[in-house]
Amino acid sequence: MASDEITNDVLLEHIQAYGLRFDSIDARFDQLEKKLDGVEQRLTNRIDGLSRNLNMQLDNIDERVQDIEINQLPAIKQHVGIA
Repeated sequence: MASDEITNDVLLEHIQAYGLRFDSIDARFDQLEKKLDGVEQRLTNRIDGLSRNLNMQLDNIDERVQDIEINQLPAIKQHVGIA
């Protein structure tokens, strides 16, 4: 019987020790998960901002090409003699 009590005490100590260890591992994973969520959100915001900027730049290029085709190309053709 005494042997069983010692075994139970040793097992209980190990369970408690590993339980604390697993709790700290869980806490660390939770911290890492929150950190990754923050990084993901920042990257998503950055990509969205870059996408908006690119779309604005493409709109500006389209406007510039249209301006050249409508306003400047006829004068250039006339100057070169292709009209």
